[in-house]
Amino acid sequence: MISLLFDIFGLPALAALACALIFTWTGRQLAPSDHRGAMVFPVAVAVGYFAGCAALARSWAALVPQANQAWQWLPYLGILAAGLAMIAHSLPKVPRAFMWDLAVFCIAPIVGAALAPTWTVYGFTRKPIIYLIAAYLLVVGIPVQRLPARLLNLSFLSAATAAATLLALVTGAMQSVTLARLAAIVAGALAGSTIACAAGPRPTDAWLRSVVPVYVALVGGAAVVFAVEPDPPQPGLLAIPLLPLAMWLMVFIPIRKAQMTV
Repeated sequence: MISLLFDIFGLPALAALACALIFTWTGRQLAPSDHRGAMVFPVAVAVGYFAGCAALARSWAALVPQANQAWQWLPYLGILAAGLAMIAHSLPKVPRAFMWDLAVFCIAPIVGAALAPTWTVYGFTRKPIIYLIAAYLLVVGIPVQRLPARLLNLSFLSAATAAATLLALVTGAMQSVTLARLAAIVAGALAGSTIACAAGPRPTDAWLRSVVPVYVALVGGAAVVFAVEPDPPQPGLLAIPLLPLAMWLMVFIPIRKAQMTV
């Protein structure tokens, strides 16, 4: 078991953690105050993930994505998701309530198109699978974006990190240690930003919402790859990125208790 953990959470995951930690810490000190978190957090996670993937063997994780090897698109999808989050944050005429939703709505179909397999899955061809992946990623991201501001704190980053870690462990145990490293790298990048946040000023909810598009692309995207790559497919893995949605229980339970006392 210990050797399995070292195989999964090895040098690439550590590289992602260190890179995201340094980028988050430095960025929060140097970026303009009005963009300090929202412009730094998503880029830190995406750059950390790219750095971790750069530490993987090039024979498997080519920097130029190869046909039928959809996981090689993940580093670029993370960078794109971070860019969309930054663009959404800078749009002056978009209501703040929908600003981060826009980034998720944009990245979901792009991830679907990049990661959808060319073969048939449960009778579905590539085009319907793209739509299904996009719909799934919207379910992963949009409810989190709708969480009340009081719940978007370090516990969200911790839940996101836990989901990526669990995805890596389950994939490593059930399928492939090599594939599991992709989720471990995301966990490392998220953990690096979490540590930097815990050691600095308290992040605002807007800063944390900016990370959601990257979470959707990298953790949700990795789960899609892990679900469709094996034969037979493993759709149960798609439940793991939904872990941060459990934070909604902190909204519904107090409401339910209040209703019972009336």
